[in-house]
Amino acid sequence: INAKLVEKVRALRHTERRFEAMAASSPVGIVLLDAAGYATYANPRLSEITGMTADRLLDRGWLACLEPSTHAEAVEAVRAGAAEAVEHRYRNRFVRDDGDARWLRVHLRPIRDEAEAEQSGAVVMVDDVTDLVTAEERAAREMRQRQEEARSRDAERLDSLRRLAGGVAHDFNNLLGAML
Repeated sequence: INAKLVEKVRALRHTERRFEAMAASSPVGIVLLDAAGYATYANPRLSEITGMTADRLLDRGWLACLEPSTHAEAVEAVRAGAAEAVEHRYRNRFVRDDGDARWLRVHLRPIRDEAEAEQSGAVVMVDDVTDLVTAEERAAREMRQRQEEARSRDAERLDSLRRLAGGVAHDFNNLLGAML
């Protein structure tokens, strides 16, 4: 029995080390929540993204990644997650303590304990999409600029056509005047 217990403890430690390695090397921030919506773990990447220490992100500190107007909705999604099992997605602007503004994409996915068939919490994944949002804004600006240039060219063409028609009408009027 002791040998099996020691083997199980070793297997558990090995699994814990693998989880820590996976969470530490993840390209996205990860928060583990209990069934009441309190954070019990935040990986180092989330601290890099938010500029906040892991201690500040625990309990309800993870809500700093969301707009204040969505805090109650997110906590309720965790609590009611067993019935819904729906992923909630948010995209919002986040200002770090150093004043750097970032855009975050937050995915909140409730998880269930299949053995007990009850809600056991949620996983929150936070990704810094500032570069993507900046590229989208730049593309939108370029598109607006191209549309304005096209409208300007069309206006120039219409103006040229108006002047040509005015010149033809003037010449035609001169011909009619000479005939009369």
